[in-house]
Amino acid sequence: VCHGTATVLFCSIETTPLGSTELQVSRLGFGAARIDADPEEEVATLLHRTLDLGINLIDTADCYALSEERIGRALESRRQEMVLATSDLQLRASTEGADELGMLGERLNE
Repeated sequence: VCHGTATVLFCSIETTPLGSTELQVSRLGFGAARIDADPEEEVATLLHRTLDLGINLIDTADCYALSEERIGRALESRRQEMVLATSDLQLRASTEGADELGMLGERLNE
């Protein structure tokens, strides 16, 4: 639900529980598939505006090139405000899978 003027827009984004967790996610998400092609400063501005509008669900995947790193850098100070959904991470045997999860965490913490 949005209202405002030609220059100022106020939105109220509905949220819903994420599965059986206590996390509340916006019904509208931000897809980060193509943010690796844009200048990093523009990506940071876009991601901050997304959170400002109440959209807290950000979708990314390992195959989206640099999107995970860019999200981690851009929203470092606002991590508690977002829920990051990632996919396409193929876990192999237990030690390799743990290594891959560790690498994902490192990328998001950059």
